[in-house]
Amino acid sequence: MPDAVLLGLVSAAGLTHELLWDAGPRAQHRLGLVVPALPPPLRELVAHTEAAVGAAVLCGVA
Repeated sequence: MPDAVLLGLVSAAGLTHELLWDAGPRAQHRLGLVVPALPPPLRELVAHTEAAVGAAVLCGVA
């Protein structure tokens, strides 16, 4: 499960392309299945991380 959480956080930060730069479409599809399968508290963590990253981008925080 730690790998799935890490993938969720990478995805939330918008770094999926950098992580899976050499992966095929199957890996991209699999990523879309891993995060929704996380337990609710971890899905919420990923969602909050995505919101925080989005807010930081909009505010220009580096």
